[in-house]
Amino acid sequence: MTTIETQWKLAGKRWTENEAERDARMKELDKLSGDSKDGERAIVDWEKIDSKARIQNRMNGLGMHDKAEQFANDEIIAPDVFERILNENELTEIVFFERGMVAARSVGRVVILASPSRRLGHGSGVMVSPRLFLTNNHVLTSEAHAEHSLIEFGYLTSIGGLREAYPFRLAPDEFFVTDEELDFTLVAVQPMNDASAALQSRGHCPMIPATGKAVAGQRVNIIQHPRGERMQVSMRGNRIVDIPGNFLHYETDTEPGSSGSPVFNDQWEMAALHHAGVPARDGNGKIKLKSGGTWRSRRDNDDIEWVANEGVRISRIVEHLKGLDLASPQRRLFEQTQRPPEPMDLWDLIEGRSSPLSNGGMQMEAGGIASNLGAGISGPHIGPDGSPSWLFRLNFGPVSK
Repeated sequence: MTTIETQWKLAGKRWTENEAERDARMKELDKLSGDSKDGERAIVDWEKIDSKARIQNRMNGLGMHDKAEQFANDEIIAPDVFERILNENELTEIVFFERGMVAARSVGRVVILASPSRRLGHGSGVMVSPRLFLTNNHVLTSEAHAEHSLIEFGYLTSIGGLREAYPFRLAPDEFFVTDEELDFTLVAVQPMNDASAALQSRGHCPMIPATGKAVAGQRVNIIQHPRGERMQVSMRGNRIVDIPGNFLHYETDTEPGSSGSPVFNDQWEMAALHHAGVPARDGNGKIKLKSGGTWRSRRDNDDIEWVANEGVRISRIVEHLKGLDLASPQRRLFEQTQRPPEPMDLWDLIEGRSSPLSNGGMQMEAGGIASNLGAGISGPHIGPDGSPSWLFRLNFGPVSK
């Protein structure tokens, strides 16, 4: 059985062992923002930044197919191409937030229960198919824990105030796969909750098997429930600094309870599963504390000096799962994790327009009144400063008959 402390130590070990390669990578990335003495752009050694296959895949993922083909033949990347890959331009289209809102619907807070009356803590996780939920092994270590634990969706604060969570029970008897080394657990969720809400209405974030969904130097975004609190997001100010084997190291703000959070690129494709902070280590390999001294027990957890965070690469999790001898029902459930969900257009919903979806339509609850797509939204409410606001609540799924 792994613990979060075990994962911290392993992450710190990987960080230390990869120091030379990481320093070389960061020097090349720094060239992209610096000017040479002659006023010409510095030549970037892409081989020190990331692997050729991952960079090619990222180019294709960004629609840069011509550049990817040229790179395959010439093995040269101009600095302006790298800048586009790394998205250094901080101007972001509104669709960035729209996709983020859709992704957030799939993220849930894990309430870890040893029994119906004994709570052990919290974690985070994400739906990766209409039935399967992904989190860390150290969050849900066994089928017994999963049998009692709950997933709560929509535990957040919105313009309308605090939202009530939508709890769902797990179904480990239908699907449960866990791995300590990659620190993941994939488990089935009951299709309906006790209030007859449909799990499928939450949507999902597929597990894309291709590598290179985010390369070194790119920014990542994390949707999380830190310390079991209401949903929060860390966006854009976080870049990947290292790729040690099965893992990504990145700069971002996470807290205990964020274990199992999905790590997204700017297209809101899931690149990694957050699982541990990377603690600073002294010359003897011991975890350092901000107040001085070294880590001794869990009472020191809030005083640890962090240098980065670590996530498990989604491509490596998919590769591991593909190699398992799953029974036919479980294999069918797993294969659904690589299929994209039905598209959702939030603006069509907000503005009352029809949206061409194949799931039989959507239902919208506006101001507490359930209505079909096209009905009005409550408001506007005029604030003290004269600004209008609307209160709306969205449920994605088949329209009730």
